[in-house]
Amino acid sequence: MRLRVQPRDPSFLDAAASVGGQLVEATNLLASVLGADESLRQDLGQRMVELQVEATETGHGALAGVGRSWVTSLDRDDSYRLIAAVVDVLDVLQSTADLVIVLRAEVSHGLAADLVEVVQRQSELCEHALRQLRRPSGGPERWTTSRRLARQAATLGNRMLALNLETSRDVGDLRRREEIRLALLRCSDTLTRLARTIDAIVIKEH
Repeated sequence: MRLRVQPRDPSFLDAAASVGGQLVEATNLLASVLGADESLRQDLGQRMVELQVEATETGHGALAGVGRSWVTSLDRDDSYRLIAAVVDVLDVLQSTADLVIVLRAEVSHGLAADLVEVVQRQSELCEHALRQLRRPSGGPERWTTSRRLARQAATLGNRMLALNLETSRDVGDLRRREEIRLALLRCSDTLTRLARTIDAIVIKEH
């Protein structure tokens, strides 16, 4: 356990918890975009852009506070690394939603929805871990769950590939489906990296 001679400033942890909530909202929006009619996707995509901006501003504001204060919630390097990982996830979620909208993708099978559901569960896991940074706990159990979800995402991705190859109407249709599949897997991968970043901080703080 690391000994601290200074009290914790809770402002950064408050911001981390807030960004965690925005992360969950972003994954829920992605699920809505994927399942929505084309007429509704533009509005959902615009909300995704707004949410990404809000979360980035929250994170950068928290880092500005870290830079000005001698008393920090976490080590400065850990704070910067954590916010960078969250912003990476939000960027990938937004770019995936944009891709679905631009390609006018029609997902005709449930595997994409299943993969998005795994991504939602990954974001909820990260959100809970971000809220728990005040009293770090649950590292081993969370890491086990994170690995299990990552494996589920990979398995679903492989099944989607097989189905895309079997059912695509033409090369263009296959290309569009594959872009969506790979984008969803990137969402899962960045959330897995965020979970690892949080767990590394938890281990360090203990």
